[in-house]
Amino acid sequence: RNMENKEAVEILKECYTSNVEIAKELASKKQHEETELALQISRALAKAIKALEKQTPQKPILRDKNDDVYDCPVCGGVVSIYDYSDDYCSNCGQRIDWKAEGGENA
Repeated sequence: RNMENKEAVEILKECYTSNVEIAKELASKKQHEETELALQISRALAKAIKALEKQTPQKPILRDKNDDVYDCPVCGGVVSIYDYSDDYCSNCGQRIDWKAEGGENA
């Protein structure tokens, strides 16, 4: 079965939390090399989570319905309703879901 980004993020977050606990335990036992490896894995998991979250489309926030001005739901930057081909916020890279606003992407 094909896994959705949201499901993958939840699994990665669980792995991240478990790995941080492992790193703490290793550190308390003064196992420095193993602790550093666990911390590197945690950093890699955090990057993967962030990247997948940015790839998961989020609906823009309507700022002014009279002008059809929308904001990115993550950074608050202005995203354009007039160019539905602009699937990503130009400020932070968050993927934008224009479907509910009449666009075709996501």
